[in-house]
Amino acid sequence: VVVAEKPAGVSTRDFGHAAFLKLERSPGGLTCPQPCHRLDAETGGLVCFGATRDAVAALCGAFAARSVRKEYVAVVCGRLARDGGTIEAPVDGKPATTRYAVLRRDPSKSHGEIATVRLEPVTGRKHQLRKHFARELGAPIAGDRRYMPRVAARGDPGGLLLFARRLQLPATAATAAVDAEAPREEE
Repeated sequence: VVVAEKPAGVSTRDFGHAAFLKLERSPGGLTCPQPCHRLDAETGGLVCFGATRDAVAALCGAFAARSVRKEYVAVVCGRLARDGGTIEAPVDGKPATTRYAVLRRDPSKSHGEIATVRLEPVTGRKHQLRKHFARELGAPIAGDRRYMPRVAARGDPGGLLLFARRLQLPATAATAAVDAEAPREEE
């Protein structure tokens, strides 16, 4: 198992090939570790790879069974009515659940207010976090040109402010967790 920090602006597949180009192959290992889940190209943060077929199968099964906990941090545009909660709303016709907690609120000339939030997707639908915040809470993730282009364009921070900062993987004897520090914005 390899957990690596993917930069924003790169697809998970391209990142994996570039990051592991010179990785020494272990006995029974794959030529290149395979991603066991994906992040949007615009999203930076932790991605889990399997270096053997058995590891890929086990990890993909864990992600499918939702036994891997994922945590993100994002900056959202607009006033959130609550300091946290659960969003339960379908994404592409399938049930989807996201838990969130506000970590910080700041005034914004462009958006009235921005908030730094911790996000935990319980389900893993494509663009779930982005859709839930834009459509259900009316507070799109800063820099999200797809789901709220008018709002994202005002005071655009130069990219999607969404970062996968924690993966908690199931392990045989204990739970393994990997954390990463989210990039900081220039003051």
